[in-house]
Amino acid sequence: MDRNQRKLASIACILLAVAIQRLSPFLLPHGPAVEISPLHRPVISEVDPSNESLRLKGGRLTKIYERMEDGRREHGPLLFHPETILFDNGGIMYIMNEGAKLVSLTDFRPKDDDDDEHILTARTTEVAHLGPGRPLGGKFDSRNCLYYASVMLGLARLCDPASPTSKVELLASRVRLDDGSWSPILYADDVDIGPRTGHVYFSDASDVPSDLDGTGNLDFHYSSKIEGARGKRSGRLLRYRPETG
Repeated sequence: MDRNQRKLASIACILLAVAIQRLSPFLLPHGPAVEISPLHRPVISEVDPSNESLRLKGGRLTKIYERMEDGRREHGPLLFHPETILFDNGGIMYIMNEGAKLVSLTDFRPKDDDDDEHILTARTTEVAHLGPGRPLGGKFDSRNCLYYASVMLGLARLCDPASPTSKVELLASRVRLDDGSWSPILYADDVDIGPRTGHVYFSDASDVPSDLDGTGNLDFHYSSKIEGARGKRSGRLLRYRPETG
C-alpha cells in the first residue's frame, strides 16, 4: 500500500467513525450512551456490615471467609467468584464457583484474629464438579436435586450431589420455537422453581456465544459486553417441565 492509499484509508476510517457517532441514536434501540456525572457513578468498595440498609429484618449482614485448614487441601481456595448462594433441603449452604465446582460451607466459626462478630470463617468442601462452562444461577427442588444454569451447557441437573455415583444431567441446550425450528441456549443465567408445579424457570440472557480471550480461555463476559454495546432485547424466560422432559 503506497502513501496515497494509506492516506485515503485513514480518511475513510475517520469518516466512518464520525458517521457511527452521528447515527448512534438511530442504530441503538435504546438510544446513545449517556454520560453519568462522577457524583452519581457506582463505587466499588468493601461491604460495610454496619450499613443498616443491607440488613434483613431481624437479621444482620455477616462476612464469611474460607478457613484454610492445614493438610486438608492441596489445590488452593474453593471460595472464589461465587455467583449464587444455595441452600439444600437440610439447610446446608453451597456456592458454585468459577471453576464449575459445587462447594459446601459448614462449621461456621468466629474469625480467630478478629473481634468483629460480623465476621465468620467456614469449612469448604468440594462436593461435585458441574461440568464444562460457568454455572451461574441454581436452586434445589423438593427432592434435593440441584437445577442450575450454565453458560455453554444450558440447563442441567444434579440429584443427590453428595453421592459419589451422582451424575450431571443435561436437560436443555436448545428450545423449540413456535415455527418448529430449534434455537440454541447460549447464556443460561438464572433458575427458579415453581413451588406448586415444580416447573423449572430459567433465563437465557443472550444470543451471542462466548468467545476466546487473549489467553485462549473462554471469556464468559464477552456476550454481556456485546449486549451492552448493541442494546438488543435478546433475553428469554424459558420453562422446563420435569414430568415430561
